[in-house]
Amino acid sequence: MKLSLRQALQTTWLTGDGAMGTFLHQQGFPVNVSYEEFNVLRPELVEGVHRLYYEAGARIIETNTFSANYENMYKYGLESEVEPLTAQACGLPAHLSAATLMSSGQSARSVQGKSAISACPK
Repeated sequence: MKLSLRQALQTTWLTGDGAMGTFLHQQGFPVNVSYEEFNVLRPELVEGVHRLYYEAGARIIETNTFSANYENMYKYGLESEVEPLTAQACGLPAHLSAATLMSSGQSARSVQGKSAISACPK
């Protein structure tokens, strides 16, 4: 039986991932680009960062949507792309969860997609 996040927190410690933008910047990506656009243009890159955090022990994975809102996306001419960028971002942690768990035989208590501003479409 899969535990809900609330149930898992009652029985174990859960570690969250780190900052996606900070990680990408440390890997040499410039700060004057939309990291949220990587959800569509470079999904393997974003998923790779999620995977590294998972392998380091994170069991709560947040989506790459920190600046995915109209005001911030306007700076990059992407204001009309907030919904598709967010929708793509919401699928990446779920895909990581399924692929990682099947290949490793491990079970995670919870891998959560979270959007800071925009809600993940259902």
